[in-house]
Amino acid sequence: DEHDRRIAGLRAELRSASEEAQRNVTRWREAESRLDDLRTELDRVQKLRQVDHEHLTSLCLDERRRRAELEDSFESHRRQSVEVMEHQRRILDQERAARREAEVQSG
Repeated sequence: DEHDRRIAGLRAELRSASEEAQRNVTRWREAESRLDDLRTELDRVQKLRQVDHEHLTSLCLDERRRRAELEDSFESHRRQSVEVMEHQRRILDQERAARREAEVQSG
């Protein structure tokens, strides 16, 4: 009788320990699944961040190239304007000199 009760008690403890072990395994699998989901999400976010970084880098490089082209264009336009003004000044100087010479000869 006592022996049967001990065996029944041990069986109950074993059943309880087995159930607890099963719950632990279930929790472990759920935790592993969540961890895998988090890793997948982290990879996805990392890829999006990388794409954003590459896009922004490309935009910056394009903007830098456009700015350099614009500065080159401004500098070229400035040089051309200076050349035109110098050429016009030389023509005016020549015309003044010719006018003075004509006044001296006529007068």
